[in-house]
Amino acid sequence: MIAEKVLGNLRDAEQGTRRIDRVRLTHDEIAKPHQKVTTESGRIIGISLPEGEHLHNGDILYQDGSVIIVIDLKEEEVFEIRPKNNMEWAKAAFNVGNMHQRAYLYHDCIRAPYDSVLEKMMEILGVDYSREIRKLDGIPANLSASGSRHAHSHHHHDDHNL
Repeated sequence: MIAEKVLGNLRDAEQGTRRIDRVRLTHDEIAKPHQKVTTESGRIIGISLPEGEHLHNGDILYQDGSVIIVIDLKEEEVFEIRPKNNMEWAKAAFNVGNMHQRAYLYHDCIRAPYDSVLEKMMEILGVDYSREIRKLDGIPANLSASGSRHAHSHHHHDDHNL
């Protein structure tokens, strides 16, 4: 079976008596528009989404009268940054972005995949943080200039004699 589009989201679906068969993915895996996955029941599904589309927690890949196959974001080790004021928000967000770390925004925190270098940076900045096991299901903070959520890169020039 190949899923070429998302059919909706589980939060909006009428489950009725249908069984939920979950595809558990990490935040890195959920960002891939083309991949082969296996559901909890062992069903293998190819995912091939159109350019620019990506998966979200709860997205439905397939449904019929007896089953709904849905994406379920895995909990993983995350770094939860809890700035106390606007200046801490600015310093934390700037430094997370400058490190090219994927980050997710919430009303009261920033979450990123755990990284020891990022932890040291927050210690230096004096911003509260903790290591947690959570889903990275917030608003993606990393957008390109075109508005897409694709990762980007640029080169840092360390030659200060120019």
